[in-house]
Amino acid sequence: MNTRYRIAIYIGNFIAEQTNSSKEKAERIVYGLWNFLTIIMLLTILGLIKIITMILFSIDIPIFTVYFSFSVLRVYLGGFHLTNTNVCLIVTTILTLICSLISYYISIKFYVVPIMYIVGYLVIYMVGVIDNKNKRYNIKRKVRYQKYGFGLLTGLLIINVIVYISGYTVISNALVIGMMMEISNLVLGKYAYKN
Repeated sequence: MNTRYRIAIYIGNFIAEQTNSSKEKAERIVYGLWNFLTIIMLLTILGLIKIITMILFSIDIPIFTVYFSFSVLRVYLGGFHLTNTNVCLIVTTILTLICSLISYYISIKFYVVPIMYIVGYLVIYMVGVIDNKNKRYNIKRKVRYQKYGFGLLTGLLIINVIVYISGYTVISNALVIGMMMEISNLVLGKYAYKN
């Protein structure tokens, strides 16, 4: 049992005890706290990486933009899930760093941006939502989450176009790369789980 989980159990049980919650609600509180602590830890690591790259290499990689674009879609669309959360944290950190470096050093032309999003729409349409084997969704929820995914992708596209037109091409690149990171994750999850 890792430290984040122990802290979540301690705080979650305290909250459940103070609010006279059921055992099931206490488990949901613990799970939510554990996810929150994991995200805080990941953001802290990404922040340290950003500071280190700025100090050592004098480059301002858009690591938070890539992570935002990836994670906002992942919330509803899901994808491939690693069984060990610490390994997941490491892999997510490494992939976000690699994608941030790619988005810093490449230049995506404006006409390519909508094409990448069309690919994203097609993948979401064909693959759908990939849930976690430990937390299955019914068909109704999957359809609802797929609609949310389409809406979020549309929102990202609008933001991306505005950012690109405003001259922030590195941020635009980061939004596209982060989105493609999640789309790739969806495809990987589809073939790994054969949903």
